[in-house]
Amino acid sequence: MKTAFLFPGQGSQYIGMGNDIFEGCGIAQDIYKTVSEVSGINIPAISFSGHAEKLRESQNAQLATLTMSLAIFHVITAKGIKPDIIAGHSMGEYSAIIAAKGMDIKEGIVLIKKRGELMSQKNTKLEGAMAAITGLPLQEIEAVLSDEADICIANHNTPTQFVLSGAKACIYKVTLLLKKKGAKVIILPVEGAFHSPLMQNAATKFHEFLNGICVKDLSYPLIGNVKASPISQSSEIMEEMKRHMLSPVRWCDTIKKMLDMGITRFVEIGPGNVLKGLILRIHRTAEVFTTGSLRELEKTTEKLVS
Repeated sequence: MKTAFLFPGQGSQYIGMGNDIFEGCGIAQDIYKTVSEVSGINIPAISFSGHAEKLRESQNAQLATLTMSLAIFHVITAKGIKPDIIAGHSMGEYSAIIAAKGMDIKEGIVLIKKRGELMSQKNTKLEGAMAAITGLPLQEIEAVLSDEADICIANHNTPTQFVLSGAKACIYKVTLLLKKKGAKVIILPVEGAFHSPLMQNAATKFHEFLNGICVKDLSYPLIGNVKASPISQSSEIMEEMKRHMLSPVRWCDTIKKMLDMGITRFVEIGPGNVLKGLILRIHRTAEVFTTGSLRELEKTTEKLVS
């Protein structure tokens, strides 16, 4: 059986996440200690008992999600369970790259901290927003967006779930039109218009920062968000990261590509079960495991080693 490890991104975080795994796994404690020391941020405090608004800040959300995902990855691989291929949803792609030794963990922590800082800043005069749209095919959404220059599709999550990103005024205008067409709309609690041209200023600064990072070939092939195709060489990873902040997340194509490659089971490595829900909407008979709690992690580990 071929196995894919999938790493969730920003938005999966919640207060209390990872607490039981931290308490029950010494390996996990080592990861939390490393991230806290390198970033200068008390990750256990923010993750386990902090305020939701504080955790929602891009820098904290990304570091906390990275930490929990890496902790779970090290716990599960220590038991001899290894992926045939990996992927990450949006920021989760960086968790996947670090897990696959595409960069030193300490450099990865510094990179994620910088990425979160840049994405938290006001990058344009236009205030940004994002909204999840469910229930309409791509063609209908694109038709509504055709006359809007300051909005784009940031995530292709499933055949009928997409995320719009752009100027807040445009987001609210377009979502009203989509609601009238029968779409379900959720305005996302994020700080900006991620994966859109409104992030150009942050992306430019991030490119400059990336030039100082040592990127290596991956231990496992990665299906990248940008092209939804396998990459593993250091040059490919660097190019992916440089394009990532401005490019749409092609998650639906990523999962379909994995299915075409013979992947038979998926393991969500991190908090929550957002990715499980998306996968089952793409392929309803897929075998998907979650690891968001110590109980889930132990249950998943037992099944994968049996």
